Amino acid sequence: MGYLLPGLGWLLGGPFAAGRIGFLLAAWLWVGALHTLNANRQRPAVSATVASVFLFSHVLYWGFLSFLAGWVAFIAWFLLHDRMPAGRLTWRRAILFFAAGALLYLTHVLWFLFGVGWLVVDGLRRRLGVRELLRRALCLVPIGALAAVWFPSIVHRGFTSATHWPPTFAARFSPASIADAALGGIRGPLEPALLLGVLLWIGIGIWQQRRAGRAVWDGRLLLLATLYFAAWAILPSKANNTLYFAERWLPCALATLVIAAPAPRGGSGLRFVPALGLTLFMAGTTLLWHAAERTSLTGIDEVLASLRERPRVLGLSFVQNRIFKGDPYLQTFAWAQVARGGELNFSFADFAVALVVYREPRRFDWTLGLEWNPEWARPADTRLFDAVIVSGDEWVHAWAQQALGLEPVTTGGIWRLYRPAPGRRQPWAQPSNR
Repeated sequence: MGYLLPGLGWLLGGPFAAGRIGFLLAAWLWVGALHTLNANRQRPAVSATVASVFLFSHVLYWGFLSFLAGWVAFIAWFLLHDRMPAGRLTWRRAILFFAAGALLYLTHVLWFLFGVGWLVVDGLRRRLGVRELLRRALCLVPIGALAAVWFPSIVHRGFTSATHWPPTFAARFSPASIADAALGGIRGPLEPALLLGVLLWIGIGIWQQRRAGRAVWDGRLLLLATLYFAAWAILPSKANNTLYFAERWLPCALATLVIAAPAPRGGSGLRFVPALGLTLFMAGTTLLWHAAERTSLTGIDEVLASLRERPRVLGLSFVQNRIFKGDPYLQTFAWAQVARGGELNFSFADFAVALVVYREPRRFDWTLGLEWNPEWARPADTRLFDAVIVSGDEWVHAWAQQALGLEPVTTGGIWRLYRPAPGRRQPWAQPSNR
């Protein structure tokens, strides 16, 4: 389901605007779902404003669009489970419950599993009874059966990896690690200061209303936040080719905790403080994004304009990013396929969970992992491609010509287009089938 948003962006603005529009739609849906949950639970409106900052987390920066969409689907699931009365499960209710579960599954399988867990935990808390829980669980059996068939098939196609755990306790629970998992988008003091402000907001509200006890808390949301925190604390960092397997749950945990906790009491102007803080944070983030686009993408337009139709492209990105904590330029060379068609050395079509996949797995005759480690490239790799897109400083471009034997097609900017020396290109081992 997450693919629908960039697909709609493609229809509205064309291929080069699809990503921007798709993520803008995802952001609106994410924040809208958060405010809907806040209003449904009758929490202070200012709490939703504070919680909205966790949209700008590593989940957004790494482009986990399906996971962002899954948050929206889960809130719909949460509200449905909350409002569905116990008792005789009618066909209408069963179909509605099945549809909500299918929406969870189609957005992201992790959200489906989390939704099933929430069904059990919250059902026990509400004392729905074993029979009622079984009735609701039976509505999800077809989806669970589909997942049981689907998962072995993607493993068979190679969608698997070793499970990675944090090497030390501090690797997950140190202040720096917590800040990276909670937000983790941009470098510098902006995000730690924002996270500290949110924690102070929560702490002040708890301290001011400490004598009120449970009455000022939302118990169900607190339980939900606890489950999110548990997922972050105990899951591995990587499993089944899924990065940030545990860390992706912490922004959800903190956003939910902000809503569940009592908001600070103060004058009428207090509610404008979070709005002002969020506005300043968004303004600073926007300036950083603009600076990154202006300084780190020079030359890419010339590269795309110089490519022939349907080329075989090798991408080598050496850009040293000083603004973002992740690597937003990891797949920038994929614009070549958007603009001209053809094939790339790295494509999500090689992964069985993608919307479009190769009918038969490709045979890789070049060095694997060049999208992460471009320094591994060898002259023999470049000979399998029509064009090579390289990003980096002047030293990198000199290395590309001297060590890899590449001839420049464009000569300006960070991103430049090269071709193997005449007579060096070799055919691929087998034609690709899609």
